[in-house]
Amino acid sequence: MTDASNNQISLTTNFLDALAHEKQADLTATHELLTSLAPKRLAGLGFAVLNLCVANLKTGMGGKQLIELEPDMAYASSDAIDTRGVKVGDIVRLDRLGNASAKVEKKLRGSSKVTDGLVALSLELGLEGVILKMSARSITVAVEGDEDKLSEKALALMNERLWLVQITNSITYKRMEVILSKLRSMKCSLLYQTLLGDAAYIAPGASQHAESQANTVFFNAGLNESQRTAITFALCLPLTIIHGPPGTGKTYTVIELIQQLVVNQGEKVLVCGPSNVSVDTILERLNSTRLIRANRLIRIGHPGRLLPLNYQHSLDILVKSPSSDEGAILNDIRGDINKIVREIAKTKKFKLKREMFAELKSLRRELRTKEKKFVDELIVSSDVVVSTLHGSGARELLSVYDESGLVNGKPLFDTLIIDEVSQALEPQCWIPLINHLGIKKVVIAGDNKQLPPTVKTEDHPRFQKLLSRTIFDRLVGMYASDGEVPFKKLLSIQYRMNEVIMEFSNQQLYHGKLTAGQSVKHHTLWDLKKGEIPVEGIKDLVNEDPDDLNADLKLPFIWYDTQGGDFPERTDDDTSQVSKGSIFGSSKYNEREAEVVLEHVAQLVTHGIPQTLIGVISPYNAQVAYLKSIVAERFPDVELSTIDGFQGREKEAVVISLVRSNDKHEVGFLKDERRLNVALTRARRQLCVVGDMECLAQSRNAFLKALVEYAEEHAEVRYP
Repeated sequence: MTDASNNQISLTTNFLDALAHEKQADLTATHELLTSLAPKRLAGLGFAVLNLCVANLKTGMGGKQLIELEPDMAYASSDAIDTRGVKVGDIVRLDRLGNASAKVEKKLRGSSKVTDGLVALSLELGLEGVILKMSARSITVAVEGDEDKLSEKALALMNERLWLVQITNSITYKRMEVILSKLRSMKCSLLYQTLLGDAAYIAPGASQHAESQANTVFFNAGLNESQRTAITFALCLPLTIIHGPPGTGKTYTVIELIQQLVVNQGEKVLVCGPSNVSVDTILERLNSTRLIRANRLIRIGHPGRLLPLNYQHSLDILVKSPSSDEGAILNDIRGDINKIVREIAKTKKFKLKREMFAELKSLRRELRTKEKKFVDELIVSSDVVVSTLHGSGARELLSVYDESGLVNGKPLFDTLIIDEVSQALEPQCWIPLINHLGIKKVVIAGDNKQLPPTVKTEDHPRFQKLLSRTIFDRLVGMYASDGEVPFKKLLSIQYRMNEVIMEFSNQQLYHGKLTAGQSVKHHTLWDLKKGEIPVEGIKDLVNEDPDDLNADLKLPFIWYDTQGGDFPERTDDDTSQVSKGSIFGSSKYNEREAEVVLEHVAQLVTHGIPQTLIGVISPYNAQVAYLKSIVAERFPDVELSTIDGFQGREKEAVVISLVRSNDKHEVGFLKDERRLNVALTRARRQLCVVGDMECLAQSRNAFLKALVEYAEEHAEVRYP
């Protein structure tokens, strides 16, 4: 162990400064939103829900106050809640709607500072929490804090007309700040020194890796050589990066690695990712193999954010399960608490209320004690714990440790696996590393050639660059020698795309090291039509001249070139017109380009391709909103999304609307090759691009120029 190094201090200090700036940018955006728009307008844009009332109050795990909301029929137009734009997991404020809201707006507008305005807002508004559950007629918000004060506030909102509005999640910033402050001054193990760049990476001897390869019997016999090499390397080394380009089976590789660590090496594994979707996918597939007992797979996080198939692993649900004696006892105590809360709401006598609050306090103390014991038992007996990166710092996990930072004399986890690491801010990745210091092995999985984490800072280039650079990028930059990183293993066979779709990204970003698997190398939509691969819903259309009507289905790459000035882009400056996403800045859309998209989708459907196999994506929110207005009406099952929202997804056919078409050859964030890489690698059998080739080629961007040249050689170029 060593004292903090200069590099360690410098890195963490820079991150703390950058995060402070990013947090302020986020708070400023929230402040502008809440002060510039009335509640009705916020609701129209999907940032708020109006005309609610408290239907029920319950006690959740860890003393959380659960507030169930339903439409206030004295004001609501129906018993269904308009929840557009609001989703499970959103951080929200809940408050009275009416005079109180007017006071808030007045205070905010009179504030000279953003932070002052937000303080005024927090004083006036009732409660902050996270949306735990949603249905057509109810929303449940979970609120944490002082239990007695929460009860008083929640009770005060009974019989009131309420609204909820999305806000900035300050908890995530606070958690990263605390972690970085600890890292700045702590002593580091050799593994952590390697992560920081303070210790040279010691490559394994050939015999060490050979022994790992010889001794490993794989559970999944279908793994290819590059996947097997990555796994055996990670089994014998303390630090590994598994580089998984699109379609290369990264998730299957990670699943096999977890099984090897748990079943064959007896290790306990913490699996983290930047989003709920990223870790839920791993958990779902891990459970389906049945090699690790279901009750030894624990998921940390609000159940409402989980995939339904993973409910059985949710810590919150396991603690409430009546199938165990402990769960039944805890449910009885919660029932008593909820009963007293309801009685307090009805009671007007002060003395009686005081007695009830005293009883409530006693019951909550008993619940906390018994619940902690049960939670500790579930976590300690588990083999794999799955959470988001932020969730790895959850109170339920940290409270298991004793004062020495151990559990029953040893570390809680042996190995940390971070999936989709390229979508995470580096400070997020240090949350599990610092909270669980006994970790002796770190495996990072992802693709640094796809989209980086979202960064709101735009006015400070140095901070923006620092936050956009992931731990994957930093490690590669520090340890690369002659273009190779000794602990990075590339998964080199992809099983998604036709070779023509794959090859541009392969040459431009992956140094030509990818190959298409034989099963996908030449596959097209026509193969689906012929029935070589059965897909539910494919129409059995008979055509005497398949080279005519069905010619499009045989093409892996089509480009509709919109050059010539007849397909001009437009700017969405009117926030009421097109998209919620443009509220803090204009977005672009292209109506005539959207018509070409619609026509191509119509052709695919006419040729027998089910709508569910088709995706339409665009880099601009405004274009997606416009496409939804014209495509969804005719083809409601075609998926429409921004490129960013489609990362990690795939469809048999994908249509990309690039939007940009102007005399100045300006292309905006089309210049981001990582965003284009995501877009170009979502299609399995047919990629269709709609865009102005001249605008791209003349933009002075080498990547876009190369894309146009590749399309001219390998795509069927059409002129609508």
